[in-house]
Amino acid sequence: MSLISVIIPIYNAESQLSQCLESVLGQSETSLEVILVNDGSTDGSLAICRRYASKDKRIRLIDQTRGGSIAARRRGLESASAPYITFVDADDWLAPMMLEKLMRTARRHDADITVCNTYKVLGSSALFKRMNKSSYFQEAETLYRGETIRSELVISFLHGHSFPAFLHGKLYRRQIAASGGIHLDKLRFFGDDLYYNLEMFLRARSVAVISQPLYYYRAGGLTSRYMPELLQDAVAGYQIQQSIIEQYFAINERDQHCVGSNLMLLNTLRTYLRKMFEGGLSREERLASIKEMCQHPEVIDCVNHEPTARLCRIDFVEAVRRLDYDFLEKEGRRQYIRSWLRSRTIFVASVVGSIKPFSNFSKKKEKVTS
Repeated sequence: MSLISVIIPIYNAESQLSQCLESVLGQSETSLEVILVNDGSTDGSLAICRRYASKDKRIRLIDQTRGGSIAARRRGLESASAPYITFVDADDWLAPMMLEKLMRTARRHDADITVCNTYKVLGSSALFKRMNKSSYFQEAETLYRGETIRSELVISFLHGHSFPAFLHGKLYRRQIAASGGIHLDKLRFFGDDLYYNLEMFLRARSVAVISQPLYYYRAGGLTSRYMPELLQDAVAGYQIQQSIIEQYFAINERDQHCVGSNLMLLNTLRTYLRKMFEGGLSREERLASIKEMCQHPEVIDCVNHEPTARLCRIDFVEAVRRLDYDFLEKEGRRQYIRSWLRSRTIFVASVVGSIKPFSNFSKKKEKVTS
């Protein structure tokens, strides 16, 4: 039996998929089963999967109609047989010793969940990269047990702190991963990482964290685009958080943690305003979506909760309260323009930085021929 099941949901990842698969198959830990779940790709992803599966017997390929990342991960988990599980996004890649180091740490501490730091990268190389420098990764290795998991790690999920809520970069004991996911049926496309982790971390007896960045997360991708389901999933996620707070926290703690989930919903709504422009909606469609957003009972509760409102931009809160759709549409446009200018600047920098100067090339050539 393999030691680790690597589950990779795949949707139209043709241009980055080979880099991802090479990094997984080239791991120093070789006791792997690699489960590729092709989720209805319409590009050349399936052909790439088949080519790799024909070369490496550790690969198992599942081809299904488009169901979204939640359904794809669930299908992969149902097929997994190894005692440990890790999830990899098809446009990311791993450091060569990532799985070996996670497995070694998990065994040493008998950890239910083992977490490594990550690099956020731009482009296809690690030339432009940024690791998570939060307090959670200041020590080379940290072990959380029992109540400290809830009081330090779960809290970070509820308040949007800098402990990574992604499924990637983590090694899960299979029983922990298989027992979670009860809330995921409420979501369509977004938030499954956060709410799945919330469940698993609340069940975990021990969590080991290592500061070394071993996972390369590519900025952008499908979740950076506009999808109308974002609003519904944001509200559903808020409802999930509220039920978790009520179930796991004492009455005198709940209001404090509700502020965190309220802020998360309102911040997601500001992102939603920007993404309407990225999706190319007409003005009428944008205004209709904003109207729907402002009339959600959960949104109304959040903006009328004074401890939350005091921590938000007051003009945004007041616009939602007054149903000032024009102001909110203009705010989305402003955010979109700022985001577009920033992304263009980063793109140009990445292109310039990835080009080797001609003079350097000439020197290398002279060195070889001399």
